[in-house]
Amino acid sequence: MTPSLGKYSSTVNHINWHVVFWGMALQFLFGIFVIKTTLGKNVITYLSVRFLELTNHAESGASFAMPKVLFFCTILSALNYFGVMQFIIKTIGGFLSFCLGSAPIESVAAAANIFLNTTETAVIVKDYLADMPLAELFCVLTTGMSSVAGVSIVIFIGFGVPAEYLLAANLMSAPAALAVAKISMPGTEENEKPQEIDLSKIKKARNLLDAVSQGCETGTRLVVAVVVNVLVYTSLLSLVNSTLEWFGDRAGVVNLSLRQNPHLICSYILWPVAYIMGVASQDCHAVASLLGIRAVTNPGIAYIEFSKYLHNKDSVNEYQLLYNDTLTVQNDLFLPQWNKTLTNGILQDKTEVIATYALCGFSCIQVVGISLGAIGALAPTRKFDLMNLAVRAFFTSTMASLLTACVAGLLYLG
Repeated sequence: MTPSLGKYSSTVNHINWHVVFWGMALQFLFGIFVIKTTLGKNVITYLSVRFLELTNHAESGASFAMPKVLFFCTILSALNYFGVMQFIIKTIGGFLSFCLGSAPIESVAAAANIFLNTTETAVIVKDYLADMPLAELFCVLTTGMSSVAGVSIVIFIGFGVPAEYLLAANLMSAPAALAVAKISMPGTEENEKPQEIDLSKIKKARNLLDAVSQGCETGTRLVVAVVVNVLVYTSLLSLVNSTLEWFGDRAGVVNLSLRQNPHLICSYILWPVAYIMGVASQDCHAVASLLGIRAVTNPGIAYIEFSKYLHNKDSVNEYQLLYNDTLTVQNDLFLPQWNKTLTNGILQDKTEVIATYALCGFSCIQVVGISLGAIGALAPTRKFDLMNLAVRAFFTSTMASLLTACVAGLLYLG
């Protein structure tokens, strides 16, 4: 997959292979740490739960749209006032920059996306967005869509998706996204030098009350921009679906749309992608369909569909404990003793692992709109650049998730 991304690179000759190598190496090492060791699983679980507890305090302050964004912006603004964010950016950014050879600010953004969503990460680096080189801005956009937030992980766990796989995928995708972003757009301009950590760019409030007020103002701008962009992109997707349905009706194909029948379209288009990841050929249509659902809706909808396979597997395991019947695995699996049909059947164990990792990312049309709205609100002068980078970032972040799934498949021993 990485060589194919190299062909998609804006300038192959300018790729910094040091960043790419260490990004991929860290992805593999993180995979071993989180997948193979109990300590790794416990560390990521603990940090995610603590962050969820923090964001839950937002519920006591508001009941309207996106209270967590407003609350998070306020907290970050207060941390800026006390100098905490300056310390975090300098320490983490400097360390990752030294290890990977990447720019400090993009390194901070990649690390933050392990626990935060695209909007929250943009707030952390907001004071650097206006002057950020194009390649670094692309990296921030890509890393934001290549993983999911800690809060979302908790929701997906509630669907029945294994927690250890989700947590590992989030950690592994951070360095992978950094690596593939540097392959896709390494940066070529002579004046496009990596942005150093200039703490003076972080605007400091006059006092704590001023910091809280600034945080609320930033959060309000973000909420408005995100909601407007989501509405626009959802409307455009609806227009595409209506057009497909119109052509489908005249061709005699029922429900030819990305909304009503993504399985029909995506299961064939993305079949080769599923096969390359190491999915068994009989499961490729199912995994390809799930990838398509994630792309045109969001990972939450995809995991809901995926959880149906997991529940089917639980039913089969329970059934086989009670009876000695030999079951024929096919599209719809029939349990004769229970007179019950499991729609779409089950997936192989390795396929479940690969699918869990592959779906763990916000590379979908909806989040493209959210990212453009959030970063555009924080850095209005970069809106034109963001529009130019959006499609490339979408495909690059998708590649990062798929690479993480490939590594998980390699490490899976059954």
